[in-house]
Parts: sequence; structure tokens; C-alpha cells
Amino acid sequence: MRVLFFFLALSLLLPAAAGADDNPLPGYESQARAIQKECFAGWEVLSPMEARERLEKGLAEVDRLLNAAYKETMKNCRAKEPALEKLLRQDQRAWLKFVSEYVQEAALGFGEGGTVYLNMASSLKLSLWTERIAYLRIVNRGLAEETVQ
Repeated sequence: MRVLFFFLALSLLLPAAAGADDNPLPGYESQARAIQKECFAGWEVLSPMEARERLEKGLAEVDRLLNAAYKETMKNCRAKEPALEKLLRQDQRAWLKFVSEYVQEAALGFGEGGTVYLNMASSLKLSLWTERIAYLRIVNRGLAEETVQ
């Protein structure tokens, strides 16, 4: 029985080890989408404060994934297409400024003050960050495939 368990556990680990050199961004994107889905699951029965706590936790996790996606893409740019590194850095800075201003402007339509206002702004930010990971996955796709040999 122990031998069977060992081989079963080993068979589960091998695919993960075999794909360790692959582009990790699809996994980051999947995780971010799952976090986003979890944040909004059962939303209608949560108090505004419970929703706020859930969103803050989700934003922190997606922020971590976004940073990892950006660093991985920058690393691959540096290795394969150095000219793209500068462009991606400029693009990321412009995108961060856009998100900040867009969320602030859009949030004005949600009303002023209060937890619901903050939750709507955080929901928008969570969606934009998740989509940015998808964008970086597309940018990174060709770089990662060519870099990993």
C-alpha cells in the first residue's frame, strides 16, 4: 500500500516538475481570475465590511501575482528582447497612472465616502489588475517560449 501511495504521489509531482521551466504567467492569470471569482462569490449576503475585507485580501493576492508577472516578463525581455524592456517599463508606468486616475474618476460615479464607495472602487481595480496579468501573459508568451530551451 505504501508503494502504491508513493508512486501515485510521484506521478502527481512529475508533471509539475516537467513544466517548471514553462511560462508561469498562464498560472498567474488563472489564480487571479479564481481570486476575483472568490471575492464576488456570495457578495449579496455579505455586509459592506465583510465585502471590504474580502476585497482587500483579494487585491493583495492579485497585486502579488501582478508583480510576479511583471518581473517575469521583464526578465524575459532582458534576456531575449532588451529593447522591449524599456518599452514595457514605460508602458507599465503609464498603465499604473491610468488605473489610478481611472479608478478615481469612475469612483466618483459610485457616490462619496462609505464602505460601498470603497468596495466599488476596489472591485474595479481588482478587475483591471487581473486583465493586466492577461496582457502581460500575451507579451511574455513568445519571449518565454524562445527563452526556455
